Amino acid sequence: MSGRGAIQFLRVTKRFAGGQVALDEVSFVVEAGEFVFLTGDSGAGKTTLLSLIYRAALPTSGSVLVNGRNVGSLPPKKVPYLRRSIGVVFQDSRLIRRKTVFENVGYLPRILGLSAARQRELAMNALAQVGLEARAGAFPAQLSGGEQQRVAIARALANDPPIILADEPTGNLDPELSRQIFKLFVEARQRGTTVLVATHDPNAIRSLPARVLRLKAGQLTEDSARRDPASAIEGGVRS
Repeated sequence: MSGRGAIQFLRVTKRFAGGQVALDEVSFVVEAGEFVFLTGDSGAGKTTLLSLIYRAALPTSGSVLVNGRNVGSLPPKKVPYLRRSIGVVFQDSRLIRRKTVFENVGYLPRILGLSAARQRELAMNALAQVGLEARAGAFPAQLSGGEQQRVAIARALANDPPIILADEPTGNLDPELSRQIFKLFVEARQRGTTVLVATHDPNAIRSLPARVLRLKAGQLTEDSARRDPASAIEGGVRS
């Protein structure tokens, strides 16, 4: 297991202050270009697992490898480079309210020091992928909940990262908007992106024939057979 987009957990345990165990000896491999659901009840450890991948947290024991590198052993100055290879989508979108849609999506290209022309190209391409080019000048408060989440996905896609992580991305959306959001993730996977979506929505999991990792009280209790979700694009994701 190596290369851009690959993720590996080797007997990973995460304990918090006070002794609470969020993850307990979790091991799995996600190959580059896979689409994987991470599921389990609230408190099962899904958000903690995702945070270890982009190093918002460190494991208590075990190793997390991303793109062939041990995330826990990265020096602090290398962490921003890791995060530039990972697009993260949160349930609440986390858009910057005082900035336009275009500015939100172009944020990473700007901090990377790309030219203004390249920033615009990347941002508008990402907005085109989610069907929101016409809303580039709007502010988040002027958007619907579904539009805000699509902007968050465009922001995650803007730098063409090899990995996208999504934490309950449709938790506040109705079934039709949820279907649209998952369709975007499937399309990203078809372009070669590794997609890991944390969700407790059984409808989404049943509708997309993707691999499923299931957590229960911090332990990995299921790792289903790998299946290809691409067929869901043709038939439509059921809600």
